[in-house]
Amino acid sequence: MKSFSLGQVIVSVGLSILAIFFLMIFITDPMLQFFHLKANVEVVSFIFFAVTLFIFLSIMILFKARKRDLNKNNLKSATSGKISIITLSVIYILFAILPVYVIIKELNKEKSNDDFQRLAELIAKAREENGKIDTSAVKELIKEIELYNIPNWKTISSAEGKFEIDFPDYEISEDKTTQLINSKEYLTHGFSINAQNLKHENLAYRIDYTFLPDINSKQEIETLFNEQRDYILSATNSKLEYELLIDSSLYIGRKLYITVDESNIKCHYRTYFHNNVFYKLMVVTEEGKLFNKSIDRFFNSFVLLED
Repeated sequence: MKSFSLGQVIVSVGLSILAIFFLMIFITDPMLQFFHLKANVEVVSFIFFAVTLFIFLSIMILFKARKRDLNKNNLKSATSGKISIITLSVIYILFAILPVYVIIKELNKEKSNDDFQRLAELIAKAREENGKIDTSAVKELIKEIELYNIPNWKTISSAEGKFEIDFPDYEISEDKTTQLINSKEYLTHGFSINAQNLKHENLAYRIDYTFLPDINSKQEIETLFNEQRDYILSATNSKLEYELLIDSSLYIGRKLYITVDESNIKCHYRTYFHNNVFYKLMVVTEEGKLFNKSIDRFFNSFVLLED
């Protein structure tokens, strides 16, 4: 087995430490942004570097001590040293994995921004110039859009709920839940899409409908809208940003806009009551995407069917 001189070991360790230090400086800023922390980059880099160096040197010292214990046939101490080495090695690996994970997340975020920039450039290139269209740019744009997973829309119709509505053409889930209204349990039917892991501008879409044959008077309907608003806010730990009345010739309802749990997640709601059926439509999105066209497309496609 080849042996290394003390000078070679010192140079190797020194270069490794120097590389780690510069790596810390490089990754500290994105790490602070990733965890939404405010701190001095240089100070955090030094602390992270110092801890990593301490763990590294501790592992080296323990290796040397364990080798000495084995030479002296001190198996109990050698076993204890082995456990300590494994524990510190796991911690050392976690310290290495964390910045790598953050860097990958940041690169994915940059790639997403690059995707939007790429689409914008292709659209500009494909526009008419001097009465001509760059057909190659149009084909490239179509290919890019298909890769970006921009969905078509499809109409779902419920004969039982007596409505039609358009959803993005992703997998639609159907479920049933119960809710206590006026001290009585009612069955609620729902259709929903979870677009959280898809390249789509909103996070989720949902429509619920509940048959309420015992609610008839204007006061009962008003109370229903108020109680359902409060239920939504309580169930999602949300803050009501605004509420508007819908009083059209077709059906009455409410528009709600809420912030979920003091986060950047926003929800648009439309609630309607018609012929003893309560409808609740919802779109979940993020701050900065509050008024995209898909929200209007979903809400405006809602149509009640006559008997």
